[in-house]
Amino acid sequence: MAVTTADDGALGVSAFREARFDAVITDINMPNLDGFGVIEAIRGGSGNKRVPILVLTTETGPGLRARAREAGATGWVTKPFDQASLIQTVRRVAGAALA
Repeated sequence: MAVTTADDGALGVSAFREARFDAVITDINMPNLDGFGVIEAIRGGSGNKRVPILVLTTETGPGLRARAREAGATGWVTKPFDQASLIQTVRRVAGAALA
């Protein structure tokens, strides 16, 4: 499984436009573009709009979850998290491509 990282939301969106990904994991609180902006940019873009997007964050508010879902997030994982569970979740949402 190959992983691409970005130091902020804007760089993440830029990387997304350059390659095809099986899944995206974003935080909510990031510099330059927050997670909601990342989700909206991916869903509003022209390429791979259906990619699963997981939010991995310390935030727990139901309003934030609803906002992420409305923007197009596939799922929500709260930190701290279990690494094995996260990998299983990514595999599940990304499908056979990561099996």
